[in-house]
Amino acid sequence: MYSVLPEDRSQHLGEELQGYWDQEVLRAEEDAREPSLTKAITKCYWKSYLIWGIFIFLEEGTRVVQPIFLGKMISYVENYDPNDSAALHEAYAYAAGLSASVLLWAVLHHFYFYHIQRVGMRLRVAVCHMIYRKTLRLSTLAMGKTTTGQIVNLLSNDVNRFDQVTIFLHYLWVGPLQAIAVTALLWMEIGIPCLSGMAVLIILLLVQSCFGMLFSSLRKEISRILKSSYLRGMNLASFFTVSKIMISVTFITNDLLDNVITASQVFVVVTLFEALRFSSTLYFPMAVEKVSEAVVSIQRIKHFLLLDEIPQHKPQLPSDGKTIVDVQDFTAFWDKASGKPTLQGLSFTVRPGELLAVVGPVGAGKSSLLNALLGELPRSQGQVSVHGRIAYVSQQPWVFPGTVRSNILFGKKYEQDRYEKVIKGCALEEVSNDF
Repeated sequence: MYSVLPEDRSQHLGEELQGYWDQEVLRAEEDAREPSLTKAITKCYWKSYLIWGIFIFLEEGTRVVQPIFLGKMISYVENYDPNDSAALHEAYAYAAGLSASVLLWAVLHHFYFYHIQRVGMRLRVAVCHMIYRKTLRLSTLAMGKTTTGQIVNLLSNDVNRFDQVTIFLHYLWVGPLQAIAVTALLWMEIGIPCLSGMAVLIILLLVQSCFGMLFSSLRKEISRILKSSYLRGMNLASFFTVSKIMISVTFITNDLLDNVITASQVFVVVTLFEALRFSSTLYFPMAVEKVSEAVVSIQRIKHFLLLDEIPQHKPQLPSDGKTIVDVQDFTAFWDKASGKPTLQGLSFTVRPGELLAVVGPVGAGKSSLLNALLGELPRSQGQVSVHGRIAYVSQQPWVFPGTVRSNILFGKKYEQDRYEKVIKGCALEEVSNDF
């Protein structure tokens, strides 16, 4: 596999977005409001995303121009005059313009979707980095407010919404602009009858937008997945049928008004309505759906990022040969809302060569004392000083998925002699032989 580009590495992307998020949190505290993850994301990615929005605008513009060139070519055939060389040259120009616009559309289409998917990927990786970083810093009290399943759900489901919403978000403004442009061109071609077809489109867009907004609520409960699938099916069915309905309604209205229509006008009307098929009846409703889902995901991620963190570890003091641990008038709370301190007025000193045993009943605060020495129990008052290195053995053993050797090495390089000494020192020789 090829190495990831430096600008796409999770550390670079995550630290960049984390900086904007930290600034947003500070501003929110100053303004006495709730921080907005959406604002942080917007400030981080709006420049690059705006540039690709210009490309999608040009892409849809070339799609609208194609019917005009096609209509001019058919009009030349309708009014063919073998002696009119100027008209022939114009027809050649229209044919060249049509070919160029189709080629330009194809280039812009693939260019846009490649880079816009990359923007979504970068955003997803950055948010995953922030979630992972936050997971490592959660306080014990915050861990009680979330579960492993919720964190996994954020990393496996919610962040994927960013890949999808970035693709279709621009169609929220490109779609309506394209519809306005097509309406103007249809008015110049056939006049009032075009309004009947556009009325069908507007009604359908309103219905599809309502369906899209419902997805954000339907995805919360498994029992509603079937209903959500029905709505998606109806949206997809309308995508395949709406252009035919619009064309039929337009021509029926034109006939009822006793208007004469030419072959060139028929081709122009049909191709203009087909140009709206993707942007207005597929991408626009999907944009509404993905935005509504992304809003829910952003709220869930934001609530997780706002959970309490353990205080940042201060650099351990170098060993002075006189003191290992020094605790003076230490008071701390796991939950300040309870009003009852976990540890209160605690003072002691441990010197090199001393063995200190802490004895007490269940709930007396023995584990909390160890957490205080590790810096995971925030102090309310007092001071804790630790000199030298700390070796901590948790009272709850754990292993991560993998081999016994990988659990022992924990990412370090395998050295056979040292590995065998560790196995012997931990009395795991018989266990390793069984494996």
